[in-house]
Amino acid sequence: SVYVVLLTAGEASPFASPSSTRHALATLRLAEMENALARLAPENYLVFLGAPDGEVTTAEDQVAASLTELLGDGRRTLVAAPWRHDGHPDHDAAGRAAATAARASGARLVEYPLLAWTYRSPDELPWQDVRCLALSPERQEQKAAAIRSHVSQVRAGAGGSGSTPPLPGRVLAHFHTPFEHFLEEPTTDQASQE
Repeated sequence: SVYVVLLTAGEASPFASPSSTRHALATLRLAEMENALARLAPENYLVFLGAPDGEVTTAEDQVAASLTELLGDGRRTLVAAPWRHDGHPDHDAAGRAAATAARASGARLVEYPLLAWTYRSPDELPWQDVRCLALSPERQEQKAAAIRSHVSQVRAGAGGSGSTPPLPGRVLAHFHTPFEHFLEEPTTDQASQE
């Protein structure tokens, strides 16, 4: 079984229309997530934790506890989470919470960079920990369809005001490749063998 855990509804996005309320944006973003999951993996489960967008750091302990409970005995479980050093406070907090839950449950953890591709220089990435997963053409199209489901985020990158960061256009370009990149720190056993 695969569970997709969504921490926030993205209601505090700087890319929202000025006329949009936080509630309206949250409703829209949750619907987009459900649509994306239906296109990518309809048999999987969506768990929404409802942490405040832009403030996951303040809820990090509760997120870690919820993830630990969800994982249970995680010795046969793979956890994929945002990279703890991605550069966005919510992504970093989500990654730290996932790492805490993975350690507590015995799960294997892989982390994925999101904003790091755009906002970090190549020499800031720990390339020795990068793993590459090739995607079949069918999976690439499913992934592209899932990304297109996030209309409020994809459309936002087309223009934007001068005060809005250049996202998501530059960021999304990194996700239209035939590969997924993950970071996985070596375990103590692996590190001692090197």
